[in-house]
Amino acid sequence: TLLRDEDKVSTLAEIQKLVFRVYCNFEWTQDGPDVLWDAITPPPQAYKYYTEGLYKEDCDGFHALIHYCLSMNGIKSYLFTATALGGSHCILLFYFNNKWHVNDYCGIYGPYDTAKEAVAAYNIIFAKNYQTESEVFANHYVDYNYQTGKFKKTTCKKIEASVKKE
Repeated sequence: TLLRDEDKVSTLAEIQKLVFRVYCNFEWTQDGPDVLWDAITPPPQAYKYYTEGLYKEDCDGFHALIHYCLSMNGIKSYLFTATALGGSHCILLFYFNNKWHVNDYCGIYGPYDTAKEAVAAYNIIFAKNYQTESEVFANHYVDYNYQTGKFKKTTCKKIEASVKKE
């Protein structure tokens, strides 16, 4: 699926507008018990569903959609999970203008110098926003390979190494 002109971004302010526009055309719908993290909609499919009308998904589908938009704009992004009280929440980590940022629905937090710093800072934000104790999975980052169409778990070290190569 080609990226629509309105979804092309080159500044952090444009990324924020994109996130807000997607959020306004998104209806939070909880996954059923048979549709959990391992059945996340691939980012290209999420974007296709979104462009076809109101997008009904939960946190992983929302952030998979933002992942697609950022990736198609040449911005490295990774899904990751925060957990609290036996539940979990999918968020997006992205690298823009040599800094790391965290996207949680309409919120964009950062900039941070390292991915590890971004996740540690977000852990505190998550606990405050969701009024709970939390723990971010340090090794539960997910990358999507657009050539193979598959998700792949990765680590914070590999994420930071991949952006240093560029």
